[in-house]
Amino acid sequence: MALPLLNYKPTTQNQRVASFGKADLNEDTPYIYRIEDVGSAMEMEDLIWAAYRQVFSEHETLKFNRQITLESRLRNGAITVRGFIAELAKSERFYRTVV
Repeated sequence: MALPLLNYKPTTQNQRVASFGKADLNEDTPYIYRIEDVGSAMEMEDLIWAAYRQVFSEHETLKFNRQITLESRLRNGAITVRGFIAELAKSERFYRTVV
């Protein structure tokens, strides 16, 4: 006999945790970072770190792997997010750590 599905939203028992983050909005759709949606410096930092997580593995996203000049060009609008990720993938650090 199969168990019936329950129709309620999962909650945490730790009341200090307000939510589970962006996954609460829609678990099936990943969050897409776009430069057009960036309205503050903190959102730009989130976008940059998401790009680093995309290119490097999670444990290699450290401060010494940061490409400050590329980040500056992205912040100033000289390159797109796609160009930023492409330049990260072509970097020497990517070649040494991933390839």
